[in-house]
Amino acid sequence: EHFEKITHPPRLQIFATDISEKSLTTARIGSYSKEAVQTLSAERLSKFFHPKGDHFEINRFIREMITFSSHNLLADPPFSRLDLITCRNVLIYFEPSAQQRVLEMFHFALNSNGYLLLGSSETVGRRTNGFEPVSQKSRIYRPIGVNKSGFYQNLRWTSSYSKPDWTARPTQVKDSTQNLLRMIEQTILSRYAWACVAVDETLAIQSFYGPTSDYLTQPTGEARMDVLSWVKPGLYSGLSSALEKVKATGAPVTVDNIQIERKEQNVLIECRVELLRHFEEGHRIFLVAFRDAPVAPAQGPTDGAEATQPLAKQLEAELKRTRKEMHAIIDQLENANEEHRASHEELLSLNEELQSSNEELEATKEELQSLNEELVTVNQQLQDKNIQLSQAASDLTNLLSSAEIPIIFLDRNLRIRQFTPVSTALMRLVPSDIGRSIQHIKVRFSDENLEDDAKRVLDSLSPVTAEIESEKGRFYIRKILPYRTEENRIEGVCVTFHDITEQRKSERRVADAKAYAEAIIATVRTCLIVLNSKFEVVTVNDAFCDLFKVNRNQVESTVLFDLGNG
Repeated sequence: EHFEKITHPPRLQIFATDISEKSLTTARIGSYSKEAVQTLSAERLSKFFHPKGDHFEINRFIREMITFSSHNLLADPPFSRLDLITCRNVLIYFEPSAQQRVLEMFHFALNSNGYLLLGSSETVGRRTNGFEPVSQKSRIYRPIGVNKSGFYQNLRWTSSYSKPDWTARPTQVKDSTQNLLRMIEQTILSRYAWACVAVDETLAIQSFYGPTSDYLTQPTGEARMDVLSWVKPGLYSGLSSALEKVKATGAPVTVDNIQIERKEQNVLIECRVELLRHFEEGHRIFLVAFRDAPVAPAQGPTDGAEATQPLAKQLEAELKRTRKEMHAIIDQLENANEEHRASHEELLSLNEELQSSNEELEATKEELQSLNEELVTVNQQLQDKNIQLSQAASDLTNLLSSAEIPIIFLDRNLRIRQFTPVSTALMRLVPSDIGRSIQHIKVRFSDENLEDDAKRVLDSLSPVTAEIESEKGRFYIRKILPYRTEENRIEGVCVTFHDITEQRKSERRVADAKAYAEAIIATVRTCLIVLNSKFEVVTVNDAFCDLFKVNRNQVESTVLFDLGNG
């Protein structure tokens, strides 16, 4: 919800872990009953869930942020570089020693600006030097102390600690070479008359001064500028130890009584390492100076015991220095082993994350395959529907083309939707007239009530019939019916014209023949009576009416035997 207020929110990834595979399986499905979500507000329920049957399912954009993984806080390596850890109502079930281990693991896993959220009944306990409260009431804490090396001895899990990359070369200060050289030269001239080399933070040689060939030898093979690869045998351990001390403390270190071989002779030398001022922010320069050890003034003749005393002191000093260097090397090896172990555990953690991500990808792949199958099924159904619609359209086109009856389809606004070809005999229609109002079409018949009758059909949904006559003297029965869709919606009207010209001509001929026959019968002076098959009177002539003193209407349709009382 807070991310919606941010213009450019960062990518969010959530690791949801539990020791129970059953709980993880339920969480991965992300489907909850109505009872399970009844505590959520209606706004959040509609925003983050969608109904599916009688359950509510978490929305996809939320599900894609979460990686589910089985995780044992006391046995498995933790995740690394986290910004927030929420662990509520878990620590209260642990023994104090287990709580301490979990809190140390949390300290490792969190970024320096991360946060830890505990339950209302939980605290960080005695580990106040590792966390400080942000809100004691809400149980929100953050880690303190950038250097986490103090935790390495107790933790058995991985951490976010990264092994220093000693092979990486920082940005060279080539743009300020003249200033660097001037500073180094001034320092050498004011303090030393020694052979010197300047090295950077990675111990890469930046420049040489004086007769350094007496103390350094160019290595063979791959080109390297690491000063420790240049020193002569016997100088490595002392110089390495001095460099580490200066890097750690910043104080100058001098190592004397170092024995090296030069021109097949053993020579005692001194080595001094000093940190120069910060030349550029983020970079440090170290000055390594060498010189032969000062020769003691010649003494008079001494006996054997006195002659061996300086040698014994020298050997004792050499032994102390060797032991000191050995301890320094042991410390370096332990640190290196610790770094390797931390790196190994971090790789285990990364492998765990990759496995979890792989499981998520497999689950996503299965979901995509399922969706793809559904899409294939829906696509096939759409294709079948399209085929049916195409067939229906073809049938309708052929029906309209073959129909010999003028038919016009109008929409609810009385605009032409479709018409049969023979409709052009009654209206001046062309294909481009589709969509035009019927009142703009010139007709070839007399029908003033066409539009009114169409509107009346739309209102009453009852057919309206009328008889019309065309300009060519042909007669039609015009019938207007409601146009109903498959869903029984009224979308217009259907106007049909049935040609009754021949029927009208036949009726007229019959009427003329009847009138002619009646005229003949009326002019005959003999009494005539016309009977049907049931001996019912169809008609009589005037002579019959005069003779029997009856009216024609009185005797028509009367049975013959009922006339005159039989």
